[in-house]
Amino acid sequence: MHRRRLMVSLPLAAILSACSPSEKKVDPEKRKTVVFDLEARVVTPDMWNPFVPGSRQDQGFHQALIEPLFMLNTENNEIEPWLAVSMKPNDMLDVWTLGLRPQVMWSDGVPFTAGDVVFTVNMLLANSPSLLFSAALTRH
Repeated sequence: MHRRRLMVSLPLAAILSACSPSEKKVDPEKRKTVVFDLEARVVTPDMWNPFVPGSRQDQGFHQALIEPLFMLNTENNEIEPWLAVSMKPNDMLDVWTLGLRPQVMWSDGVPFTAGDVVFTVNMLLANSPSLLFSAALTRH
């Protein structure tokens, strides 16, 4: 199976250096490395699918590696765009139209499209409740 991850336009080194409390000189190769401080042994380090039971959901894994369509800003309780830029319901609130951020690419250079979103939602619906987070999509 070919593994891909979403690429956003912000360089990781810029994000990490902006969070750094000191300006000490860092080896350029180390700027390309992210270290997660895990308190437990990672039994399945090759498990990258966030929907499979037993996948990592702790220690910053999902915050750092899984790109959401939207994020909740807990300081002001507002939903902010991330991979999507808009969401609009119909009058019955049973159909939602998402606008996706342009120029988002997978790690292999393939554009992120509405087809990717549809595939993921359909996969979750077809495999509910076996996959994590899928049961919420089947509630009416």
